[in-house]
Amino acid sequence: MPKNKNVLFGFSVVIVVLLNYFIFNIALKREVDLIKIPVVKETIHPRSKISEDDITFIEVPSIFVNDKFYLDKKDIINKYTDIRALMPTSSLFYKELLFEEKDLPDYPAILLNDQQVAYNMATDLIKLSGNSIVVGQKVDIYTTYHKRNEKPIVDLLIKAVRVIGVKDKKGFDVSHPDSNGVPHIVLLAIDQKLLPIIRSADEIAKVELVAYSTKASDQMESTFNSEALILEYINYEP
Repeated sequence: MPKNKNVLFGFSVVIVVLLNYFIFNIALKREVDLIKIPVVKETIHPRSKISEDDITFIEVPSIFVNDKFYLDKKDIINKYTDIRALMPTSSLFYKELLFEEKDLPDYPAILLNDQQVAYNMATDLIKLSGNSIVVGQKVDIYTTYHKRNEKPIVDLLIKAVRVIGVKDKKGFDVSHPDSNGVPHIVLLAIDQKLLPIIRSADEIAKVELVAYSTKASDQMESTFNSEALILEYINYEP
């Protein structure tokens, strides 16, 4: 009987040793198992759009990998860096520092061209003339001015104005999952010199956005109608 106990004890020791050996080797393999991850090739400045040229790869132990940074360059290319973040050479592409263009904290300001400003127009389905307005679309701005006992004056004020944002009452983009989908604010890319004019017209007249359909020139944008009838009532001086 004692002999059997010794054999059983010895067998148990061998099992424990083998288990420790395998566990150690698994841990060691994981420790030294190398994986390639993308890192910054050269310093990337704040609010920069990332291209493939900004990315290089290094090998690190797989145990080093976690879900706080990107592992696939396809998830990185065309994203923008945070406006507060300078990403130095060899740094990781942390998810919290990269944004899709539409999710940028200062979006849609980056969509403005030179000498343009973003004009926030409070709106509703009436002001949109029943149109479904989306970001990137161009609209014509019409004004309707009512004079007492006279026929309303309707005229085109600015043609081919680019829409850079459509938000609901809570400030969500209407395409956001939490949005109710009802437009409340439309952001327009207006030439800076036209800002006082559209503000004045918006104060005294009904302003409507009509989908721009003319295809004569896709490059045409924010074209001012200097002969608009509303100008007579807002003290416009050429």
